[in-house]
Amino acid sequence: MKKFIKQITYFFLMSIGIYFLSIIVIANSPIKQYIPNIKLTRGGYGHNLIRLREADTVKNIDYLFIGSSHVYRGFDVTVFKANDINVFNLGSSAQAPRNSYFLLKQYLPKIKPKKVIMDVYWGGFLNEGVESTIDILSNKKLVEEDLQMALSHKNIVPMNTYFASLFGNLTNDVTTANQLQVENDIYYKGGYVNRDSKIKAEVLKNTPQFDENESYNDVQWQYLIKCYELCRLHDIELILTRVPVTKELISNTKYYNEYTTTINNFCQTNKLVFLDFCTLKQIELIGLSSAEHYYDLSHLNKFGAEKFCNFLITNGYIK
Repeated sequence: MKKFIKQITYFFLMSIGIYFLSIIVIANSPIKQYIPNIKLTRGGYGHNLIRLREADTVKNIDYLFIGSSHVYRGFDVTVFKANDINVFNLGSSAQAPRNSYFLLKQYLPKIKPKKVIMDVYWGGFLNEGVESTIDILSNKKLVEEDLQMALSHKNIVPMNTYFASLFGNLTNDVTTANQLQVENDIYYKGGYVNRDSKIKAEVLKNTPQFDENESYNDVQWQYLIKCYELCRLHDIELILTRVPVTKELISNTKYYNEYTTTINNFCQTNKLVFLDFCTLKQIELIGLSSAEHYYDLSHLNKFGAEKFCNFLITNGYIK
């Protein structure tokens, strides 16, 4: 019996060793694109490698921006810098409240911003945030909060990315790894990424109807509350916002009005400031043109971000 137990234990330990070794080898080789459960996106789209590397050096700022790609493409740090406003952009692709919470948990004590401005684009409440977790874990020095985020999903993919990144640092450390060049994108110190291209006319003309039977992820609402409580714990004001998207996207999104009502009610209940610039009226006030100030239906281009941020400063929303 003892011999049997010993053999089972040996087999179990060997299996774990082979599993971890397989993750490391696959994640750092070209064949990873064919293995859906093992993903490592180091130095990829969104420039998170540079942004998170820079975040480790930032402290004592006026505003910390956090949220999805609308954040890192919408809040132009160069405009704020020109007006003596010290900011950092901690946005990342497909970032959901779950991801924002664990990033804030790690960086609030270090960066110590006076205020946090968090984008609450509706897309972040329609998914689990797995894509963003993979992106974050792939591009930073791993700490306790990263393991907590991976485990929070109860999904094997984030855990595989965690271990692939952890062991991948032995051969391709995040502090020296190279950022891939993304066509038309320019990264600016402070976390902002701009693109000067403009949306194609046929895209605007043929905007599809976004009328899927989407359901909001209750987990993300819970993490939004956690973000609020975390900021309050650190005596930092949390301001929620929505960065402008095109009028066409708003008009063709079936659940836009429902979500707008829900997020407004949430802010009133929790006495949170909600600066909503993603309404037809606000887009008109800012002076944004779908044809000139966006590179796709959802994201501001270089010219739109500059116009938006100047509007924020001129009208005293950020000062």
